[in-house]
Parts: sequence; structure tokens; C-alpha cells
Amino acid sequence: MRKIKKFKIPVYSYDIFRKTRKAGVNLELSGLGAERDFKEYVSLLASALEPAVVFDYFPPDDPDISVLGSEENAPLTIGALTLGKEFAEKLAKEQEADRKTINEISAASFLSSAVKVISDLAKQEAMPEGFELNNPVFLYSRPEINSQTEANAEIPLYRDELLSALIKRLEAEKIGIVLQNGNILPEYSCVFCLAWIIKKKK
Repeated sequence: MRKIKKFKIPVYSYDIFRKTRKAGVNLELSGLGAERDFKEYVSLLASALEPAVVFDYFPPDDPDISVLGSEENAPLTIGALTLGKEFAEKLAKEQEADRKTINEISAASFLSSAVKVISDLAKQEAMPEGFELNNPVFLYSRPEINSQTEANAEIPLYRDELLSALIKRLEAEKIGIVLQNGNILPEYSCVFCLAWIIKKKK
């Protein structure tokens, strides 16, 4: 099991700006109509980030992952990641509706970026073994990440049991992650898996 705390993640302010506009948020009424002001606001949100992750390699015959039915019985890298308690507390204080929407879109972007950082790291471990990694599948994420796949729909009856087993195996409490009533705390967290697939010959 590997544990990484307070790692750096890229912040894509313009992408968040574009998605916020697309969501119909009136940025002018929120005082964030100018892109520069919006970027400063997102940077302020990002200053509260304390990303932390635990992740590990799971062989294809591991009983805890048999329910996932990974492609070709592939091994998996599974991780639990959080943006941190301080970040969750900061966002919980916001009451203005449009800014709450901005915060949720920002959190989704931060979470996706953080998982991408860890995916790239795991890829460095897989490639020397002759494997590539599939895109991440999110067994749980708050907020939801757009790259979630249909694989999530395959395990609804077992999700809580699976999450509980994985969180325990990964010792996620070491980074403050707990499962309560089917939800993971701190609020802005996720559990993801990366399937190892045999690298195709060119």
C-alpha cells in the first residue's frame, strides 16, 4: 500500500470557467464575470486543498475485487483519494447558490486532476511489466466525475460492502477517509480502480 499526502495537482481554471458558463451560472451576479476574477476565486478554493491518497495493487484472483469482473480478469490498482477535510469545510460554508455550483464544478475538476496524477504514477509501475492502464472507473465519487463508466452500474447491491472492504484493505483511515451510512467522508473524496491490460504490440 502506498500513501501520498499533499501532492500537487494542476488547476484548470479556464476549463472550470467554461463548464460553469455551460451550467448556466450567472457569473456577473456572483461578481466573477471577468475571467481574471474567476481565476482568482478558483485559486482561493484550491488553496484549501490537502489531497491525500492510498492505493495498492490487487491481483486478478483477489476475493475483494472478484465482484468487479475486470476485463480479462485483469489485475487492478485501487485507490481511495480525498481533497481533504479543510477543503470540505470551506465549501460547506458557502450559502450563495451560484457560488455553490461553482464550488461543486471546481471540486469535480480538482478530484479528476488528482486521480489523473495518481493514474500517471501507477502507469509508470505497470509499463515495465508489459501492461497499460485503462481509464479510471469510480466506485464512489463525490461529486460525480464525468469519466465514470457503466461498470459502476454492475455492483449496486454490493457497493457498500465492497467500499467497506477496500477502505479497510487500503487503510484509508490513515488519510482521514471513513465510510458512514454509505457515504465517504470527508465529503469530496473518491474510490477508483485502474485495470491493468496487456500492452498491445505495434
